Amino acid sequence: MAKVPCLYCAAEIPDDSATCPACGAPSHDRNRGNASGNIRKFIIFFVLLVLVSIFFMLWLPR
Repeated sequence: MAKVPCLYCAAEIPDDSATCPACGAPSHDRNRGNASGNIRKFIIFFVLLVLVSIFFMLWLPR
């Protein structure tokens, strides 16, 4: 089990800990798999936004 520094108080915390035992801040470790799901949702949202923008640029009168 590796230790990572807390982003708020710089205390060494275990990488599988949900919160920092020193200050109580949430852990920002990327090994949990949340980042990949968020990136995929952002890409889908961005592509849909671009498609809607293109549709309205072509559909609305000039």
